[in-house]
Amino acid sequence: MRVMVHHRLYGLLLASSRALPGIPILSNPDRAPDLNVYLKSTSSPLLASRPVTEPFYVSAAEDENGDPILWVASLDDGQHLVMRYSDGTRFAINLRANEVFVDWPDPLTLQDAASYLVGPVLGLVLRLRGTVPLHASAVAIGDHAVALAGPAGAGKSTTAAAFTKYGYRVISDDIVALLEEESRFVVPSGYPRVNLWNDSVEGVVGNEVTLPRICPTVDKCFLPLDPFTQFETRSLPLAAIYVLHSHKGGPVPPVLEPLAGAEALIGVLSNTYMNHLPDLEKRRREFELLGRVVARVPIRRVHACADLSMLPALCETIAGDATDLVPIGSRSL
Repeated sequence: MRVMVHHRLYGLLLASSRALPGIPILSNPDRAPDLNVYLKSTSSPLLASRPVTEPFYVSAAEDENGDPILWVASLDDGQHLVMRYSDGTRFAINLRANEVFVDWPDPLTLQDAASYLVGPVLGLVLRLRGTVPLHASAVAIGDHAVALAGPAGAGKSTTAAAFTKYGYRVISDDIVALLEEESRFVVPSGYPRVNLWNDSVEGVVGNEVTLPRICPTVDKCFLPLDPFTQFETRSLPLAAIYVLHSHKGGPVPPVLEPLAGAEALIGVLSNTYMNHLPDLEKRRREFELLGRVVARVPIRRVHACADLSMLPALCETIAGDATDLVPIGSRSL
């Protein structure tokens, strides 16, 4: 009988045929797994000669050879979705979203494959299971969560990492899963890392620190979070969503702009994650859920200077606003 290793991510209990790098192992799971992850399994649907449809999603981003970095298609008459990366790493997800098969070519490693698994792959799994993920980071302020969303390069992860310097804890990076519980939304924890581009590292930890790379093939680093002082393992109610918009120029204080109605909905909708599924019914339900998010959760646009010296002011502004929204006992900056 195969012994599986258990992890908890984004509210899902995972059982993996091997331990996933950088993800805490759960020694005593309290229930059956939501998702089984099979690594280089001999029974994988990826190994059989089965018909694959034309891809319904092809990324605009390309590798150095001009090939799309990712394409997504259907396998087995729609019984599985296949995600294939240009480096040859592949994933097959069954439509119940309770099984994922993974393989990768040499000289790639499990560490390379896991960097995709804990990001885009689990993002797609969440959507298949009816949970809407935001492309965002989340920080705990008191007993509530705030989500930091925004376009690529807006500083979501950089801001989350900066919060840890002032006694706050990161709940999740890259993916913020929105779980609806009665009349509120809850954010479950991810894993104890924040991923940073090299140009952000100096502003967060200083140039005297060398951070490990996410994997050998990706020019991006990760900041390990202390599981006791910098990482929040609790699922916390969502207090607000801050949509970051960074701009170049002199160091000026950040400005918050409340969003409401259609503008707030567009602000949240444009920051959803892995929204490639060609399922109109699922998209309709997601749209309705996001409408409830906008009705119940304050949305703010944050105009912030890209100058890393202004990170303390940005953290203080967001923490102060979140503290005013609900009595959450914020720590002082």
